[in-house]
Amino acid sequence: MSKVPPKVRRLDLAPSNRGSCKDCGQLMPEGSMRVIYQTNSQWHDGFDDNPVHPTCGHGVKDISMIANLGEMRYSDQLLLLEHIGHKVSKNAVGGKQNQLCDQVWTKVDELLDHNKKKEMTTFMEYNGMRIERVTKPKNKFELAYEVADALLFGKPGPCPVCDGVGTLRASFAVTEQQVTVRCHGLVGGTTKCEFGCNEARAFGAAGVRRERVEIPPDLFKKKSFFQGYELPASVQALPGGPPAASAPQPAASAPQPAATKSRKDLVRPRP
Repeated sequence: MSKVPPKVRRLDLAPSNRGSCKDCGQLMPEGSMRVIYQTNSQWHDGFDDNPVHPTCGHGVKDISMIANLGEMRYSDQLLLLEHIGHKVSKNAVGGKQNQLCDQVWTKVDELLDHNKKKEMTTFMEYNGMRIERVTKPKNKFELAYEVADALLFGKPGPCPVCDGVGTLRASFAVTEQQVTVRCHGLVGGTTKCEFGCNEARAFGAAGVRRERVEIPPDLFKKKSFFQGYELPASVQALPGGPPAASAPQPAASAPQPAATKSRKDLVRPRP
């Protein structure tokens, strides 16, 4: 007996120029937004992902069917919402949420221009952030998004539900008045964590905080992109949340040598 495919659609960016839309058959340029819907697979016991253009047939009838709208570029969000007939407030365009989203994606583009996937992975591992997305590694766009957000505003603290370090991801949705957060982690090893997925969770809610990041010594010395970055004196939460838990620290011109940081220090102790 076949299972019923989930109604929720996931959004992502095409990782290459080789994929095509399952609706119109046209190629999808690298970095363009895709709507992913799932159908029962003919080849295995599970579901297959079907990527389509946001303006093609994907069965999205209302905003509740879109899982991660706020993790896309603001212009892509508006395109999809216009296609499904969702009215957007005039205040949403050009407002604070719009500006923060554009800041993150500008930094994403800079990261992708100056760094390889391996270097972004090094940054995330050094700061205790996960490089997997539930069942498989994150693509370069997802890595760059999380690195950019952490560099600009500090990394999200641990999820209060699954307590996974680095599984939380900021969301700059057109439909929200402030930056929210949702979890991409697991509960009990196999079940997807639902924190922030069914209802918007602002930073500061249920103990979700922003935390200071550090630049790995190798990247600081060798990469011009990271050499120009100054560690913030303190990391403040985005609008709607409290300041970070750590006390303010002075800006640093360079990180401590790698020898002074053991692997044990990089892992957040469980309560």
